[in-house]
Amino acid sequence: MIHRNDEPQCPQCGFPLAPDARVCRNCGTLLNLKDSGTALKTAGRFGLAVAIGLAISLICGMIWAAIVVVSNVESSWLAIAIGVATGFAVRKLTPERSLRTGMVAILLALAGLAVGKILTVEYQIRASVREEMQTRYFVKDDTLPALLANELVKAGELPDPDQKLNQLKAEGIDADWAMYQQAEQEAKRQTAANFDEAANRMANWTDEQRDEYRQFQQTQPLVFYLIGQKITDGEYTPSLTKEEIDAFQARADDLSEEEYRQLSEYIQQYQTLYDEQWEQVIALQPSDLDELRSRAARDDTAMRLASYTLSDRLEIFKIFFSAHDLLWAALALISAYQLAARSGRNDEF
Repeated sequence: MIHRNDEPQCPQCGFPLAPDARVCRNCGTLLNLKDSGTALKTAGRFGLAVAIGLAISLICGMIWAAIVVVSNVESSWLAIAIGVATGFAVRKLTPERSLRTGMVAILLALAGLAVGKILTVEYQIRASVREEMQTRYFVKDDTLPALLANELVKAGELPDPDQKLNQLKAEGIDADWAMYQQAEQEAKRQTAANFDEAANRMANWTDEQRDEYRQFQQTQPLVFYLIGQKITDGEYTPSLTKEEIDAFQARADDLSEEEYRQLSEYIQQYQTLYDEQWEQVIALQPSDLDELRSRAARDDTAMRLASYTLSDRLEIFKIFFSAHDLLWAALALISAYQLAARSGRNDEF
């Protein structure tokens, strides 16, 4: 662009200025100020804008996650609020309007979006594990058909509702999100069908059969928990490791006499301990039994969460991240850029 020699220009970037301009609309330099600290003041305001913009973005991200947790609704559209709040903060705290302020606003908003989504997914993980442990240790009559359905699936008597989902996860669900969504709906329908089939079978049981099954489902998880505690405390050491047991089972028809003896000894040893713990659990008073269940649910929840690696969490994050999220995130980032980078006629500093 060619400027006239008598046309006022910004001393910083050379952008043409109005005679009464106080701020350069291109780079944000304060004008008509003879104070030698002007440049430092501009830089200081920019640094303040970055710091406060980041804080606002992170706070908005945490508020977004809290709303999702309380309402149990994804509310992805709230992502735009993060972009608007971040862009507005940068705009108000620095006079500069440039590509730099726009890109900084995008990065700050992106940090808030990431925090909000990560906190939401982490909550979903923890809630899912807690629900699983509560179902395992506090068995209710309305969950018995679901437990029976799982046993029938393992026995091959009912279709596995998660078979297609597991295949997609192994192949990489990010390759075809629509296919994953379809498989998820099919899994829900098959799970419901399995539940109905199990409930129909239980309807033909006698009261004695139902009571026996309920006691088994309520007691067995606690027995396994107590055995695990004994192993952890060093009170019981299995004669075979899990890897050795898996290897023996893989070639069950081709075991040597010594290997068969070792496996039989392990089974007998474990069965004896299992029976001892079973008797201990069923002899507990109701209050002591509830306390044991609560402790088992709490300990197993903590153990399960600790077992999730960063890679596991990333895989779960992919499941909760869709093209719908990308759309709202893009709108949020565009909003942040527009507010921070574009000049307005009524800008005052």
